[in-house]
Amino acid sequence: MYQSIVDDRWLIEVYGQAVGMVVRDEAAFVFHAAVPEIWSLDRQAFKSLNDAERAVKARFQSASSVRPAP
Repeated sequence: MYQSIVDDRWLIEVYGQAVGMVVRDEAAFVFHAAVPEIWSLDRQAFKSLNDAERAVKARFQSASSVRPAP
C-alpha cells in the first residue's frame, strides 16, 4: 500500500510497516529504501508508482523477512 505525503512523494508500506518512499522526478518514480531488506532497490527508477510498489512487495516475498503481526 502507498499513501501520498505530498504531491510528488509517497510512502510504501508492507504489512503496515513503512519500508521506503517513492519520489517523482521529471522522468520517473525513484524509490528510496528505508529498510535493509530492500536496499538493492534503493534509488531505482520505475515507470510508475505501481511498478515500484510491485517490486518492493516482490522483494519482501522472496526475502520472507517482513511478516504480518499476529
